[in-house]
Amino acid sequence: MPYCKNCGEYIFKFEVNTHKCPPEYKIFHEDYLGDEPKILYANSHEEAATKYAEYYDYDDYGLIDGNNIEIIVESLDGKRKTFICSGRMERVYSAEEKQE
Repeated sequence: MPYCKNCGEYIFKFEVNTHKCPPEYKIFHEDYLGDEPKILYANSHEEAATKYAEYYDYDDYGLIDGNNIEIIVESLDGKRKTFICSGRMERVYSAEEKQE
């Protein structure tokens, strides 16, 4: 399945000619990125913050260990919101009756 080179979203075959990237957001995380923002595509400030948390935590899962990071998310119109990002892992169990 191909993905968009701009936003990174997967594109289904029926969407190849109609795909439209979500709006662009700038992520500011001074401790990790310095002064340069990371550009992400999302449908809201909160979605952009969540995507950044996944990006940031990709390799070491530090956010899952009870740590958090503070970031600023800026939309194209210049509106900024601050987020505290964290993560958690949940165990999910299921049971299915065995048919005899």
